Amino acid sequence: MEFLDKLLQKFSQLKLKLPDSFQLDVEHVMQKDNWDCGIACLSMSLRYLEAKENLCFDVDAAISSHGLLKSVWTVDLAYLCSILGVKHSFTTVTLGVDNGYSEESFYVKSVNSFSDE
Repeated sequence: MEFLDKLLQKFSQLKLKLPDSFQLDVEHVMQKDNWDCGIACLSMSLRYLEAKENLCFDVDAAISSHGLLKSVWTVDLAYLCSILGVKHSFTTVTLGVDNGYSEESFYVKSVNSFSDE
């Protein structure tokens, strides 16, 4: 997005090393359920960008129109970014479902349903 691109460009022009971290004033968005931490994080990020860059993202409409109402995986968040027009990069270390989560009670149904497909 324009604000972050300008910030990175400024560091580059000044030949400064990017800091390991920096703090942004981001409005907190609480999770609505136990499975939507990714959606809450995405919502916080998008609200920040909306305020800085005069943008408007309708996250709730995108979530309901694409049926992401019960469980959201990382790839779903990348898909939401894509349909909302958010420039992003998505990487993963696991192709498909990581069976290491198959014993976690939160993921049991999801991992098993993906394994069947």
